[in-house]
Amino acid sequence: MLLAGTGVVSVGVFGDFFPEVLQAPAYVLPFILWSVFRFGPGGTAATVFTVTLTGLLGTAHGLGPFVSPDDPGPWVHRAQGVGAIIGLSFLLLASIVAERKRSAQERAALVADLQQALAEVKTLEGFIPICAWCHKVRDDSGFWQGIENYLQDRTDATFSHSICPNCTEHWHGTEARPTETVVGRGR
Repeated sequence: MLLAGTGVVSVGVFGDFFPEVLQAPAYVLPFILWSVFRFGPGGTAATVFTVTLTGLLGTAHGLGPFVSPDDPGPWVHRAQGVGAIIGLSFLLLASIVAERKRSAQERAALVADLQQALAEVKTLEGFIPICAWCHKVRDDSGFWQGIENYLQDRTDATFSHSICPNCTEHWHGTEARPTETVVGRGR
């Protein structure tokens, strides 16, 4: 659709299909800019090629805004120069836009990776080797430590210690009193 629109407008501007008032090369600029921002360097190259080829053919046949009734030779060279400058300028712009899009995609991927890593920080996954008797946990170095210390080192948890009513009655033979000790990192 882009190339078809570019071709129609280029033939109108550089041929004798548009009135002389509308034969301004500026009318093809929106199509080139569309290709820059939408299709990148490849689409821009195809669009600029279409415009330049149409412009040179029209000028060589004595049609369009670059024609002088006297001698078309210098005007053809002028049209070639204008086409080359426009082509290089828009290809450079398309390259810059493509690089920024690539950079934005990389940045978005990095942010997603960092958010994923942040979500996984201070979480426990997998098997935890714990003693069935004393409930100590073996860490990655092979040392056994209390479950409270193990979990505090790997999570943001804070522990409070108290004795449940069943244990109070079992171990002390009395009814439980509401006592609680907080063990943590000073939070």
